[in-house]
Amino acid sequence: MKKRVFLIFAIISFFSIGTIFSQQPSFRNKIRIKLWAELDAYPGVEEQKGDQFQNAVDRIKESAPFILDGMVYGWAFDYTPGDKAREVNEYFEVQPIKSLADTNEKPVFSSPQVEEPNLTVWVDFTRTAGQSAYFDHWAALEHPKIKGYGSGELKKGFDGIKDAYQNAILDAVYHYAHSQLKNKPKEITGRVLLFREPRMYVAHGQYKLELDFFLEVDRIVVYSKF
Repeated sequence: MKKRVFLIFAIISFFSIGTIFSQQPSFRNKIRIKLWAELDAYPGVEEQKGDQFQNAVDRIKESAPFILDGMVYGWAFDYTPGDKAREVNEYFEVQPIKSLADTNEKPVFSSPQVEEPNLTVWVDFTRTAGQSAYFDHWAALEHPKIKGYGSGELKKGFDGIKDAYQNAILDAVYHYAHSQLKNKPKEITGRVLLFREPRMYVAHGQYKLELDFFLEVDRIVVYSKF
């Protein structure tokens, strides 16, 4: 028991921990998600830092702002489907619409727990009135809901997580385009907003991810000849 208490206090020292008394919040006004990271560094790729929690803490502190960017502001995308007949290579780019790093807004971490082989922590972020109104804009009926699945290599660490997110966005946009268009488009651009808690697990050396988005299409360019 004493050892467990010591471990929790050791983890708390790494985070700016806030005390959370509210019940499960609405994502419209407050985002509350549970994040995890592996306690051990990936063999042969990452260096295991001196403290047993440091690798996991660093991973969570990298992941939290990245995920919140997608939940608060969303990501813009530019997608060109590959077309062998036209000798067109697939192109897909994702950029955050805005980043928390450019503001004074920061998440609050609470309730760290060791759940072997991971460290878990709750992440809370309270939206401003403007951000809640922005969420209402996205939640309007004209914005369809789409789902995407992605994966990324575990050994790549945080870059593997980012790959999984990009691949999930691509998967969602790809299936939406194919459900709406008779023929493959030349280009589709738009934005997505993550509106549910990400669901991620590890299997066969890969981060596996399931995401739900609101979609806003800017433009669809079609080929003039088929």
